[in-house]
Amino acid sequence: MEVLYLFLGLFTIQGFLSALRNKLFVLILPAINFLWSLLMFFNILALPDISRIQLFLTSLITLIIFNVPTFVFLAIAFLVKKRQEKVQRDLLRAKAEEALQA
Repeated sequence: MEVLYLFLGLFTIQGFLSALRNKLFVLILPAINFLWSLLMFFNILALPDISRIQLFLTSLITLIIFNVPTFVFLAIAFLVKKRQEKVQRDLLRAKAEEALQA
């Protein structure tokens, strides 16, 4: 249950970071998670006494599983930016309609 709270908190933080104007803040959590997944990938590659096929499949599955949160972080960033653009368009449209009525 604690892991669920951790992920919910991280996803919430990613939402707040995505809402900021600086585009580098959006990449903080995905970059950290990607580096963590690379660390796990290379740790598995260093395992001795495993056949090459098992080593390849295990490292590939590890890389995919550990990058799921990375893709979720990037999706959150994309959705937040898309929503902000929609809000901006709606505000500009409302101002234009108001100017035409005045």
